[in-house]
Amino acid sequence: MRLAFALNQRLFIMEKLDLSAALMCCSAYKNDPLIHDFCGIFCDSCDAALRSYSAVCERLLSQDLTFSDYIFFLAAGSENPLINAYIKSKSEILYKSISYDIAVLAEIASKTPQELSGFIRDRFPETSELNFPEFETGNTAITTESVISYAERFGSRKFAENKAFSFEDGELIPVCKPDPIRLSDLKNYRVQREKIIDNTLCFLNGKKAHNALLYGDRGTGKSSTVKALVNQYPTLRIIQIPKREILNICRVYALVENNPLKFILFIDDITFSENDEGYSFLKQVLEGSVVAMPDNCILYATTNRRHILKETVSERSGDEMHAADARDENMSLADRFGLYITFSTPAKSEFLDIVHQIAADRGIELSEDKLDMAAERFALKKCGRSPRTARQFVDMLQSRLELGLDYENL
Repeated sequence: MRLAFALNQRLFIMEKLDLSAALMCCSAYKNDPLIHDFCGIFCDSCDAALRSYSAVCERLLSQDLTFSDYIFFLAAGSENPLINAYIKSKSEILYKSISYDIAVLAEIASKTPQELSGFIRDRFPETSELNFPEFETGNTAITTESVISYAERFGSRKFAENKAFSFEDGELIPVCKPDPIRLSDLKNYRVQREKIIDNTLCFLNGKKAHNALLYGDRGTGKSSTVKALVNQYPTLRIIQIPKREILNICRVYALVENNPLKFILFIDDITFSENDEGYSFLKQVLEGSVVAMPDNCILYATTNRRHILKETVSERSGDEMHAADARDENMSLADRFGLYITFSTPAKSEFLDIVHQIAADRGIELSEDKLDMAAERFALKKCGRSPRTARQFVDMLQSRLELGLDYENL
């Protein structure tokens, strides 16, 4: 192979360097911007070589990475079909092919700024008096084993560095500031959360698990429960799918099916109007009659409506037969979720218990009577009791207490 031949000919002897030819074999990496700039250092133009060297330094310094760290993340964190195929098959032929590519990248990563600037000075004497910027070479070990181990754990750098994504226009967009909420932050509703936690643990351990619908009143913690699961388990990721993108859900499958991580496909606050294409399509997805959902994906959805399909006046007032048909159709999507969990509005005592627990977590010292009175007044102004209202109340209470402001008229 050209790559093996290049390595045997001591690829990095400066006077015979031909990186471009070697990197043609590294199809997963050759188009990386830094690799492109690195190759430019060895071109025949002095100006182009200087620009390329400066670009390499700028990329590394602006990203606060050492050279070896950058190359490692490039090797291990790129979407490399050869590595994905090897993880599934453990083929010795694939392993050797991957090793050739990694050997080239490891040699590249070993180059110091002094070697590279020295090579430019040797070829272009007019640069001998120039001051060259420098970068940190680093000491990250780049081996086939370390690269494959990283890929087996995370799939790619994008999924290593991000836990939450949104699906927009056919692409997965990392969420810059995902909700940091954890299961320990959520109070009460223990039975409901145990059901979804147990189901998620089955999913994470490769056992049979159900797609789940979390139904209930607003502010009861349905969405927060799903987001907290992702913060609880390191190998779990979440992809939020807007209702308008449901028809493209098979594209999500294609983007993650070869990834070693597990993914919750999350549809929040799901409702459909009559004749909505997404309604029928989602029913088919849940039945597995379109394209089978990959083993590393599970669908969790939330809704405030027991009937996900909005009823029309004619359906409610029609004859008994048509009304029954409408009810069956309304429930047909919910029935396709294997797990159906209900979150109801808390009673007054449950609401105040949630307030007390959150206040205790925050270290708020206030008598029970004063806390209860202020919380009830706040809930009445908000037109209802819910875990969300309890958290909002404690947020405001804490701020006012810290500033020495009146809290009784929140």
